[in-house]
Amino acid sequence: MTKSLLPHLDLPWAKALKGIYEEDAAWPASMSPQQGEFLRSLIQNINPKKCLEIGCFIGASTLWICSALEDCGNNGILHSVDLYGDKMPFKHIKYMFLLDALSYIQKRLDEAELSHRNIQHVGHSHLVGSQYDKLIGDELDFLFIDGDHTIEGATGDFLLYEPHLKKGGYLMFHDIYPEVCGWDGPAHVINSIIAKQPGKYQFVELDTAPQNYGISLIKKIAK
Repeated sequence: MTKSLLPHLDLPWAKALKGIYEEDAAWPASMSPQQGEFLRSLIQNINPKKCLEIGCFIGASTLWICSALEDCGNNGILHSVDLYGDKMPFKHIKYMFLLDALSYIQKRLDEAELSHRNIQHVGHSHLVGSQYDKLIGDELDFLFIDGDHTIEGATGDFLLYEPHLKKGGYLMFHDIYPEVCGWDGPAHVINSIIAKQPGKYQFVELDTAPQNYGISLIKKIAK
């Protein structure tokens, strides 16, 4: 199995992430450390100023992104959109139990010394997206869609938020292989919308470890 560097790091953000991964609720719904390291490296390389993630769960992706923004040394901010509700057993996540996800994530951000890098928007992503100009404002450099994985939910998130992604910006989907992750939404958006517009998007699908739920990285090359 591919190993992660996370256990060997002694930085505040790494300690906070280790705490997240120690939660029973973290597996398998959270982005794995191996996938998180990829996400962190991506952010460090593209150096975005304005990022937005849909779906935070218990905060793993939030901390990975914010830690990279901090290392970039600019004024980069991550906007996070989620219901931030209690995490209870669901489908194949039989042992998940975590109350008040918002307070939990805020505590982990404080431990990581990264609270200044994150703005939380509590509510359904479609409601927040309908008020984008008021709540978020400027165009995005990076958009991570990892919320409602149904076809309706993922398509709605894409159609609401993608217009706010600037030309040259990057979009990432998690859980793109339905046969592994059990969800059809992200793959539907990629195959039915993105892949049919080669003049607007460049994209690649990447295998992931330890579970091959898959990631798709998309660059918006035209408005």
